[in-house]
Amino acid sequence: MNKSKDMIVQMLKEDHELLVSYLAETLTGLFQGEIRTNLVSLRNIVNASCGFPYLAKKTELHEKTLHRILSTGGNPTSENLFSIVRAIMAHQGLKVQGIDLSQAA
Repeated sequence: MNKSKDMIVQMLKEDHELLVSYLAETLTGLFQGEIRTNLVSLRNIVNASCGFPYLAKKTELHEKTLHRILSTGGNPTSENLFSIVRAIMAHQGLKVQGIDLSQAA
């Protein structure tokens, strides 16, 4: 990782509210079609929270595949993308409109 990405990951590790806000902004960006930038943002979130080994286990995708997906050149299927988001949210104990995702990932 470069210094700016290291700094972002460290800030997200230290501040749960910031991580949740960053995740919300990332998801908003994805829904608005800003895919490349926000896949890297998801990578930052994974590095700051659950880590790639956890994500691989929960999504049943190989770690290398996840690294490729969460890069500027990534091209995930919707199934893989939502699987990643569900796993991150479950790890953080987050819910979408009252839906508990802890059992989904």
